[in-house]
Amino acid sequence: MRILVATDFSPRSQRAVRRAGILAAQSRGTVILMHVVDGPSCRETSQDIREAQRMTVEQVAVVPELYRVRCEPLVVRGCPSDEIRNAAAAH
Repeated sequence: MRILVATDFSPRSQRAVRRAGILAAQSRGTVILMHVVDGPSCRETSQDIREAQRMTVEQVAVVPELYRVRCEPLVVRGCPSDEIRNAAAAH
């Protein structure tokens, strides 16, 4: 089982990440931890992407429910609803 979970690093999305970890552990699945940087193509957005990549990897490391669960961080730029739908179709 592959579980795509989108996060904006808020407490509410943190609950979704934790639940995805629990489900993946039960089914020996994979969590695809996704964050979408909404913005135009520019230097500031590139910095936002690097920061989001760092935060996504850090989230995998500190969320106990993700221990021993295969996780794939995914950070993309674009419209969140479109990019989440695209990722769901691709994965």
